[in-house]
Amino acid sequence: MRKIQVKLYRWQAVTDSQQTHQGINSALNQQALECDLFSRNLIPIKIKRYYPSLYQRYRSRINSHFISQWTRQLATLLSAQLPLAEALAISAEASPFCLQQQFILSINQDIKQGLSLSQSLKNTQHFDATYIAMIQAGEVSGQLIDTLITLANDQERQIALKKRLNNALIYPVIISIFSCIITFAMLQFIVPQFKQFYAALNTPLPRLTELILVFSNKLKSISSMNIIIFLISLYIVQRIYKKYRDKVHALAEPFLLRLPIIGAIKQKNRLNTFCRTLHILFNSDHHLPTSLTIAIKATHSPQLIRQAATMCTELEQGTSLHQTLKNHSTFPNIALQMIHAGEHSHQLAIILKQLSALYESELTQTINTLIKLLEPLAIIVIGGLVGLIIIALYLPIFQLSHIL
Repeated sequence: MRKIQVKLYRWQAVTDSQQTHQGINSALNQQALECDLFSRNLIPIKIKRYYPSLYQRYRSRINSHFISQWTRQLATLLSAQLPLAEALAISAEASPFCLQQQFILSINQDIKQGLSLSQSLKNTQHFDATYIAMIQAGEVSGQLIDTLITLANDQERQIALKKRLNNALIYPVIISIFSCIITFAMLQFIVPQFKQFYAALNTPLPRLTELILVFSNKLKSISSMNIIIFLISLYIVQRIYKKYRDKVHALAEPFLLRLPIIGAIKQKNRLNTFCRTLHILFNSDHHLPTSLTIAIKATHSPQLIRQAATMCTELEQGTSLHQTLKNHSTFPNIALQMIHAGEHSHQLAIILKQLSALYESELTQTINTLIKLLEPLAIIVIGGLVGLIIIALYLPIFQLSHIL
């Protein structure tokens, strides 16, 4: 079934008492918006297509925070025994941003065409496979409200984790930016003053001083055209990376996993994602091979994704989950043993939830350790850069005083 595109319109209308109203709304077409205005006792006098600015698009973007809030809101509306289409319409009307309103109404149009909620969400391309599979399972089992609440809880937990990690990174980032500003200021304004002084002396300079002076000259010679070329190059590299992201990840993954702390963070994040996703799907009575495929894709691990089909085949042939993971992955022994115990005790969902909580806690601790290392390292770097420039600038003076 062809997807109908909901459009944005800016409108102006009057009431019977000639009071003027205006606004921005999403609608299937201009005629649909006119009908909506008439239903609200508004007489349209001006309607035209509306195209949001870049700033408005940024503010009303569809991100994880919005998805989490919308999921919680939809669960609340459905809990009030409202039909799905009506709940979506109320959700769209409550949205303060036009693009988010357009997004929700687009889903609602698909629902009115006869598509299920999971099919409608898949059309938007804003939801991952785990989310869609969970919604689909909730629709089949008749537990859509409980499924939405579970998804909202999980997303809120992920957002809280990311927020804690971002807050922990603030100090090292500020120190790094500050060091760059100081280094740039010294090379741009202080070093040239010493250059004029040394030129008047007409004496040979130490190699370190010459390098600093050359670098300062290169920095001053950068023009606006160079900056534009650099930004264009960054954009091209970003587009190429986006196109070949999977191949780049496949090449970089073995190297990243061998790094001391970065490798541990990547591995624990992958284990947390895998266990959390598999727990959510398995707990909703989803087919285990299908759940395993979705959980593997959620890890974004090229190695696991290549082996996903083989692992699912083994599961369908009767191989246990822990044995399948043991044959085709580098899961820690403790995780394999706990999964094995969960299968034997028929408590696999509980074990997966415990493993997810365990690796989430370890991930937070590892990142906090990295932050504690980065903070003094950033201070050492800024002190080293400033100290190196000062030594380079005063080294000729020290040599000259020694000669005299």
